[in-house]
Amino acid sequence: MKNVSFMILADAHLDSDFARDCHLRREEQRKAFDKAMSMVAEYDIEYLLIPGDLFDERSPGKVTVDYVKKAFAALKGTKVIIAGGNHDPITTDSPYADGDWPHNVYIFPSKNISMMEFGDKYRTRRAEGRGASLLFRSEEEIPQKKGVRVYGASFEGHFARETLLSDERGEIPALSPSYINILVLHGEADVSRSMYNPISKDVLRECGFDLCALGHVHSYKKTDDYIYSGVLCSRGFDELGDCGVVVGEITDEGRVLTEFIPINIRKYVAEEIDVSEETDFSVDALSELILSKTDKELCTKVILKGIVPLQEKIDVEGLQMRLTGKYPQVKVVDNTSVEADWRLISEENSLRGIFVRKMLEKLRDTEDGKYSTKNIQDAMKIGIKAFGGKL
Repeated sequence: MKNVSFMILADAHLDSDFARDCHLRREEQRKAFDKAMSMVAEYDIEYLLIPGDLFDERSPGKVTVDYVKKAFAALKGTKVIIAGGNHDPITTDSPYADGDWPHNVYIFPSKNISMMEFGDKYRTRRAEGRGASLLFRSEEEIPQKKGVRVYGASFEGHFARETLLSDERGEIPALSPSYINILVLHGEADVSRSMYNPISKDVLRECGFDLCALGHVHSYKKTDDYIYSGVLCSRGFDELGDCGVVVGEITDEGRVLTEFIPINIRKYVAEEIDVSEETDFSVDALSELILSKTDKELCTKVILKGIVPLQEKIDVEGLQMRLTGKYPQVKVVDNTSVEADWRLISEENSLRGIFVRKMLEKLRDTEDGKYSTKNIQDAMKIGIKAFGGKL
């Protein structure tokens, strides 16, 4: 059997509800999706694996659903395999529940893990009323060569506190070494408890899948046990760095070869800038410093750090206004600490002095383990910034 090619495309979140520039941002999501579809043809992908959250909600707009169906129908020779996630679960009002999906699209129909089997002598039959394609075989249809078995399950609501890595009897899949075995699933790996399908690494190892294609984590992550391709198109500063898809091959011996391919329509980055050596903390001076140290083509989160004199105040709002328009999107965060003589401040006849005296008392209590020294010091710095109007 020749190598099996695949692409993992997770967390596209099509039809996301953006607070600003919603139409533009949704068009950017489609550009990323279109680019991924072009890569399916370019890399001659046999299996397009979608482990959840293809849509951002369980009832996306008809225009978007039709757009996706048309894109999948155009993928001749590619099997599209979908597991519903916590944003797009299998429900009665889900687009996955209709039977109008292209014949190359296979959807896991429930929260109970099931298996789809592919091979030269297998036939497919569409499951009535669920919009899912399941595979069946007769005794005479057993192939002579090894085929591919894809296991998976779908969320049936926005939460799944019990693992989906088991069937209705609570049993995990028993895999046959005569097949290439793939898992497509949405959830949180390496955890024992989660509201979003806890997936045990030990259970994954016990099952012995050749490939575990997972969704839900919005950044690329590859371990010996599983792969998260991450979000397809970044939507904000909580989705930093490169976004994209994973392409790869599984050899007849079960070796998995993969490559992460970025698809950056809009890239978000975080840049830390140390201002400890600066002497001018005005909006003019700091905005000039920030512009000189960052890439204005990227959506940038500027994190100011370092030690600043107590009497200085960083005008975050002023910086935000000055830098808006210089980047596709910008956010300024002040993580600086103040340089202060705590003993001198504690002698002040003021609320600030009282605060510092109380905190110094708690700092002495750290000797008996009652408080964490770092927590007290952080609280003092935050408190002083608040008294100075810097929060």
